Amino acid sequence: MAAASPLQPDWSLQPKRTRWPSEKAVIEAMSKFHHGELATARICEKLHDSLSSPAARRFLTTQIADERRHAEFYARYIGVRGGGAPDPDDLAPIYAAALDWEGPPEALILAVHVILEVQSLRLQQSLERWLPCPLFADLSRCIARDEARHLAFGRLYLREALPRLRLEEHRRIFLWLKGLWSRAVLRVATGLTPPGYFARYGGREAWLRKVWAERRGEIQALGLFSGEEQPRICSP
Repeated sequence: MAAASPLQPDWSLQPKRTRWPSEKAVIEAMSKFHHGELATARICEKLHDSLSSPAARRFLTTQIADERRHAEFYARYIGVRGGGAPDPDDLAPIYAAALDWEGPPEALILAVHVILEVQSLRLQQSLERWLPCPLFADLSRCIARDEARHLAFGRLYLREALPRLRLEEHRRIFLWLKGLWSRAVLRVATGLTPPGYFARYGGREAWLRKVWAERRGEIQALGLFSGEEQPRICSP
């Protein structure tokens, strides 16, 4: 799967400031996205060394470069808005837990899809609705094209690789992903949601159940389990 020529945001566009989200919240969000891209690059480096397929390794080399370029975009956007260096990475322990995984590499591909890239894209799209900034919209467009290519690679790879794993390994991967996701999602989402957002869903816990059901559906669609296998895989 060949990479298209990298897109660059139109840095001549001026950032737009809003009452909500506040400038502090915007900078915090961009910092989280910045560190998330760097963490994804590190996970892809670990994947690169654990996969035997030359084609998959070549793709991951490209993805690593993409993720690092995206991190630079976010850092530059912070600077354009008048901010300094990205804030400290409060999600570092969660990324470290992903890097500590010692099972099948397919778990890391799923983690990138479900925990990092998909969740980050969802939050980025939400922030784009709440932050009508032409420069951020153009930055998001550039990143989204690359991420679509990354997700397509993951789907192709998992379709071939997951059926070779035992059912017990599928369950172990699922439970690990669920724990990783639950630790990450509230930390990321809480600062990026408008006042009263969780109340629309009946509270924070109800919102978490809804969003996890969506992520679980994505995990199933990626081939970790079938509808018939779901009770054995997903039960506590």
